[in-house]
Amino acid sequence: MDPISEIMQKNNDDLSQFQDKTNQQNKDRQQKNSQNSKPDPEQKAQSKATSQKEVKPGQTKKNSLEDSTLTSKPQISNLTSKMDKIAIKLDRIISLLENPNSTNSKEQKQPQVIDELEGVFDGKHMIGSDTNKYEVPYDFANKQNLVEGDLLKLKINDDGSYNYEVLEAVERKRLVGIVKRKGDKNWIVQLESKQFRIRKDFIDNKNIVEGDKVVILVPKHGKSNWGAIENVF
Repeated sequence: MDPISEIMQKNNDDLSQFQDKTNQQNKDRQQKNSQNSKPDPEQKAQSKATSQKEVKPGQTKKNSLEDSTLTSKPQISNLTSKMDKIAIKLDRIISLLENPNSTNSKEQKQPQVIDELEGVFDGKHMIGSDTNKYEVPYDFANKQNLVEGDLLKLKINDDGSYNYEVLEAVERKRLVGIVKRKGDKNWIVQLESKQFRIRKDFIDNKNIVEGDKVVILVPKHGKSNWGAIENVF
């Protein structure tokens, strides 16, 4: 064999030996890893026993959790219901303390009409069919722009309150005049040739002062002594 062939043969032998050695080392390493990865049966049993929670016989973890949830929900609902009832009672107590005389609106007695009569407005009162005078409130007179001669109906309630309504209104006309004071309590609206009395509450509620120019309503026909202030210039 020539020298070159001998060298090549030797290299091949060395390479083959190296591969065999490497393969053997890999096999040894795999066997060792395989042995280390297998858990000891006794250790495995102990680990499983300690990792599991104590559960009643025939009951799984899931069932135990579900039972706990089922028992806790009714308890929470019952507690919430009791708290709501307590809150309602407290609200009632506070309401009674703040308004001791208040009652349920359904229990409040509604006024009952005990008498009715008709009458004519004279500028301040209603002269009833029984010849008595009944004072007409300013709010009603102002809202309805009442003038002398209007026909009214009065309902008298058992609690002493009055309810008025207009049955028939007379025709009206507008006049312009100047407000003047007459004495300590009386007020008039002065026209060129005539004057009309004005209720003091018209003066007070409309913030009128002496000298103001106003428009008043009076009956279109017939004589009258009172006027109702409609507007202020």
